Amino acid sequence: MKEIDQIKDKQGWKDLYEVLNQIEAKNDIDFTLKVLKQILLEIRRQLMRKVIRPSSIPPIGAEQLKEVLITYLAKPSGGARPQAIVYALLKTFNDKTKTFAEITTAKATTADTYAGRVADIECRADNGALRLAVGVTDKLDAEKLKSELEKADRMHVKNLLLIGHRIKNMSEFNDVIKKYDINVAVSSLVEFIIIMTTLFNDQMRQKLIVKAYDALHELGY
Repeated sequence: MKEIDQIKDKQGWKDLYEVLNQIEAKNDIDFTLKVLKQILLEIRRQLMRKVIRPSSIPPIGAEQLKEVLITYLAKPSGGARPQAIVYALLKTFNDKTKTFAEITTAKATTADTYAGRVADIECRADNGALRLAVGVTDKLDAEKLKSELEKADRMHVKNLLLIGHRIKNMSEFNDVIKKYDINVAVSSLVEFIIIMTTLFNDQMRQKLIVKAYDALHELGY
């Protein structure tokens, strides 16, 4: 399946393919029902998981919050944690400034183009027009930058923010960026966190914690 190259969670889709292939090969209604029941049972288990939303959060300073987030992001998560944190930061900022009418994201399992999305995070105006596309990636180098810019160019994106957890060979970025008619800003994830949390007041930093929690559950992580 050549489409597998476009899918982020390759192993998950391979496993799904194997299960469906077994169902088709056996062509047995009893076997199919057993598989369906097991799937429904797993879905039920996920839905029944106890979720405790933080009800109260003590005041937290910018430096303390920065250290907490950086420590949290140090653990590999397949891009889940960086995406959720950036999404929560933008949502918290937007609640205060009303810069965008809507900020949306989706679980990073399928390539954005296959999911009908422009980027990992989309910031839109009242009329639905895309005002800012945000890409969040674990490693950002010149090759990845070119790939993101080519995708943005195909999707007619005019304003693009790329945030990389680990950035390599940034000295090569200008040569790549100037080939595209796109307004591009590049930031490391840590720098983005430092800037945003410094701008936030105590109330916004408290709201950020809740929004990060909600984002992780919203995305199913």
